[in-house]
Amino acid sequence: MSAVSEFLIVIALIVLLWFAWFATGGPERFRDSQGIFLSESSFNENGSSNLPWDSNQHPFAQYIDIEANGAQNNTPSSEYISISSAWNTPEDINLTGWTLRNEKEERVIIGFGTKTPRQGSQNNPEDIILSRGGGAIVTTGRSPIGISFGVNICSGYIGTLQTFTPHLSTSCPTALDMAQARGVNVDDSQCKTALRRIPSCTTQTERVPDDVSGECGDFLREDINYNTCVRAYTNTYNFDEGQWRIFLGRDTELWNDKSDTISLYDEKGELVTSVKY
Repeated sequence: MSAVSEFLIVIALIVLLWFAWFATGGPERFRDSQGIFLSESSFNENGSSNLPWDSNQHPFAQYIDIEANGAQNNTPSSEYISISSAWNTPEDINLTGWTLRNEKEERVIIGFGTKTPRQGSQNNPEDIILSRGGGAIVTTGRSPIGISFGVNICSGYIGTLQTFTPHLSTSCPTALDMAQARGVNVDDSQCKTALRRIPSCTTQTERVPDDVSGECGDFLREDINYNTCVRAYTNTYNFDEGQWRIFLGRDTELWNDKSDTISLYDEKGELVTSVKY
């Protein structure tokens, strides 16, 4: 068979295949097919995208989660929600200036806090920064210590003196560990025994035993408290627990006891995310 004959056979096959394609739908079939091309169903009646990468979505929407938690509690001091940030959030988020809104369109702006509060002294307000993978309990009422604050491994001392909902963890460094971290000589057996008797996160108020004296006795009398715990552990890797307690400072409830929509807006007034319960 000559080269010319082979060429003509190839052309004939191409023509036959074209007729077969056209007869089974041709361009219409291509237009209706799915795949990497967008069909009319990719858009809703308002013209916005139904696809998972909706360009109208807030940049942080997929990283921020809201849970109603205690939104149905019936007092401002016990009513709370939680806000959390995913571990893969592109950056830490400054919540100060963001707004929470309910279905009645009541709005409350998230104010300032202090990352590491101190007892018995003025706490300077600073921006509330939600770290990647971090979270915040947002209580409707007023702060028992007068300001929103970051939670650390010593916060349980505050929780034994004030009432919080939900409770602060009572897993603090032990009195013995705290004394050793502060460089106190605890070799004396009476000293160790006295330190071990003190419950976790409990400020020492009881009389120091007569057989405990010197440096250890002074530590027992004056330094089993929150501020000493902070001084001892503030530079340790696990001091910061990545959590905030935020207080909105209201005297009335913000969320409906039965059902409501919790909406979170950024500092520009753009909706970040919302949840209905």
